[in-house]
Amino acid sequence: MTDLQRPDPDALLAEIQRESQAAQRGRLKIFVGMCAGAGKTYAMLQAAQQQKQAGIDVVIGLVETHGRTETEALLAGLEILPRKKVPHKSIVLEEMDIDALLARRPAVVLVDELAHTNAPGSRHLKRYQDVLELLDEGISVFTTVNIQHIESRVDVVQQITGISVKETVPDSAFDRADEVQLIDISPEQLRKRLAEGRVYMGERAATASNNFFREGNLIALREMALRYTAERVDRQVRDFMRERDIGGPWKSSERLLVGVGPSPYSASLVRWTRRIAAAQDASWIAVFIDTGLVLSEEEKNRVTKNLALARELGAEVETLSDPHVGIAMLRLAREHNVSQIIVGKPQEPLWRRLFHGGDLVDYLLRHAGDIDLYIVRPEKNSDQPGPARRLRPVLHAREFLTAAMILTAVTATGWVALPLAGYWSVSLFYLCAVIISAVFLGRGAVLFMAGLSALCWNFLFVPPIFTFNIQTFHDAMMFFTLLIVGLVSGHLTSRLRERERAGRERQLRTEALLQLTEYCTLEESLENGLRAALRQVDGLFGSTTVLHLRDKNRSLSRQPDPVSSWIPTEKEYGVALWTYDHRQATGKGTDTLPQAEGIFLPLQTRTSVMGVLGLRLPDSKLLTLPERELLEAFAAQIGLALEKEHFRDAFQRAELIQQSEKLRKTLLDNVSHELKTPVAIIRTALSNAKQQQASSAVNAMLGEIEEASIRLERVVALLVDSARIETGMVQPRPEWCEVGEILMLAQQNCGACLSGHSLNTDIAEDISYVRTDANLCAQAISHLLTNAAVHTPAGTAIELSAAIHNNSLVIRVMDRGPGLTDTVRIFEKFHRGSPGKTGGLGLGLSISRGLLHALKGDVEARNRDHGGAEFIIRIPVETRKDMKE
Repeated sequence: MTDLQRPDPDALLAEIQRESQAAQRGRLKIFVGMCAGAGKTYAMLQAAQQQKQAGIDVVIGLVETHGRTETEALLAGLEILPRKKVPHKSIVLEEMDIDALLARRPAVVLVDELAHTNAPGSRHLKRYQDVLELLDEGISVFTTVNIQHIESRVDVVQQITGISVKETVPDSAFDRADEVQLIDISPEQLRKRLAEGRVYMGERAATASNNFFREGNLIALREMALRYTAERVDRQVRDFMRERDIGGPWKSSERLLVGVGPSPYSASLVRWTRRIAAAQDASWIAVFIDTGLVLSEEEKNRVTKNLALARELGAEVETLSDPHVGIAMLRLAREHNVSQIIVGKPQEPLWRRLFHGGDLVDYLLRHAGDIDLYIVRPEKNSDQPGPARRLRPVLHAREFLTAAMILTAVTATGWVALPLAGYWSVSLFYLCAVIISAVFLGRGAVLFMAGLSALCWNFLFVPPIFTFNIQTFHDAMMFFTLLIVGLVSGHLTSRLRERERAGRERQLRTEALLQLTEYCTLEESLENGLRAALRQVDGLFGSTTVLHLRDKNRSLSRQPDPVSSWIPTEKEYGVALWTYDHRQATGKGTDTLPQAEGIFLPLQTRTSVMGVLGLRLPDSKLLTLPERELLEAFAAQIGLALEKEHFRDAFQRAELIQQSEKLRKTLLDNVSHELKTPVAIIRTALSNAKQQQASSAVNAMLGEIEEASIRLERVVALLVDSARIETGMVQPRPEWCEVGEILMLAQQNCGACLSGHSLNTDIAEDISYVRTDANLCAQAISHLLTNAAVHTPAGTAIELSAAIHNNSLVIRVMDRGPGLTDTVRIFEKFHRGSPGKTGGLGLGLSISRGLLHALKGDVEARNRDHGGAEFIIRIPVETRKDMKE
């Protein structure tokens, strides 16, 4: 097995890890369409009905039918989970209840509109994040998305339709899909649906038909959807080949590879490849292979521009390091299932190509196998190629003077040794001098020295001396041997030295990156580490730097970090802000805002952007490709250090909160138990005192003391219940019980609290027996009834109702009081709505919710339309009409 055929162990390990993770999470199926109205939701519901008929537990987490009758008909028979109500400003928004889904744990859940942005206050910002959490919990998901909402297609959609898409799904989330089903429809059919009112209604349909739903837009969007799914199938083919160790290429689709170098021809070669890729509807890769040869600044800049051009035209850009270009290209081609390789037609003479390590085209022809090879001639208007210029030695007067001095010394030594060694031995003196000089002289000086050595030996030592005549065959052979060996040895030695220099530069870059990592991780404080890191960046690039970090609001701070050595203008801050928002390098030397004074890079991690690093370079300096890569590595390391510090602070805060919570629980538990004994003693003493003969004044005071002791006893009970819930001591004991008995028990638990209020009870006729813990349920209801009695005027009615909905017992407690000022925080511990009125601790509603959570239920609060508050309890239960069933 050759190196080209040997499997990559890192790739095999990554594949094993991927399969292990996939086995533990749910499966994701995405229904993709070109735009709204294509039939994605309809197809998803059809698939859900098929799953249900197969006996699979399917639940609708959230589906938007948009009033379409044929779509709503497919909801029949599917369990619909109630949506979570999220108050926002003056309205209440409805979102998917991810906690209820995790508690319900169905086999498959339906989630419409994957790109949706959740309401403020939700657990996740985007709905696709909810879906990823469900998948990680082992729940499979069916979902829908339009092609214009995929992140990598947003710019193209905007160019086609002129509409900026705000809600997007990252490609990484789309790549998690185990199955993608394309819902295809012709533009004519879709426009017909639109005209019939099956997509939008009324004037909105007419407006859409003249704007987004123009036939040209629909054709382009349809093509995008088809192409995107085809690219996904292509990736699946490559994964299949890699899993089964199939060497490839497997020509089910075309993939092109073009070599990019410092030659001006490379730009035209890139454009040619782009045209061929577009004509074949193929993806393509542009690769630059660093062979270790030293490039001039002009050539480095040209390589950077050529790669930037390839990236701009849609190529996947790769950079490799390998002394042999052909081997590296074929290895990359087989790893990526490339079917066609494109290289430029050689413009150098054969001897020059051999001089530079061999003929690339000849090597590819002999070893490419099933991969097609395109050899493209340069365009007529292209500049002359760089390699011919590179062969021209760079003239350094000092090196040529040194070479002349060495030749003079060798010639003098040869004259001295000539009588003893003979003139053939003198040729070896010259050859040794050439080889040794190649260690410290440039290539031009070495080649000059090799040619001049042969001429000096011929003119000064070969008989007849002081002429260039060679009379014997052996002398002629020695002359040409000296010339050729000197040229080749000098060239190869110089080339080795250049590679050594390139390797040393790579080592220096690696050491610089390691040192920066040590600064960021080993310094006593992050500020000192950042200051040392930026000082190193300034020294390496000859620049001044600025660091804008993310603030607590996840926005880019306007003020530079104190470690910065450059204070940018307002305009430069705008460039940095664009970099932060779009997560890509911007500014000088890039294709985005190139007129900026500095270059800005995002401090990006896998989860977020921690800030922006900016460099102000000297006026005429641009970063070379290796420098750009090094700077990007620096930015990544600084971003990781900032993220690590962020997580450390978050962990410390969470640990502090946990310790505070633990202390609070301990205090509640101890204090509540310590209060029980004195309260019991007071109640006993009051009972004894009432049995004694006493004046009316004393009896009145005893009554007040008894009322206060009852109130204190209630507070102690609340503290005990809260401590039991917090410590997990509340364990439900479900039994079959009547709903009416539960409500009666709740009323009895309230005691005298309901005096002065009428309680109207309404129990639905279709329920009687439910399986739940009656005591816990009654306690939860009694706290809500007590809250209603305390906060409503005397004489008003309190309504209590019970019904069954979606296999849940739904109990409503409604009053006609002043209503709620905060429906979200009302269930928090120690939150009191009207402290001046009751003087309570604010634990009753919190305890009620805790008891309901123990029953796997929940409670929500809202204001009634015509005044008053409404509390809605939902508890999953089993039901029976009577106990004989």
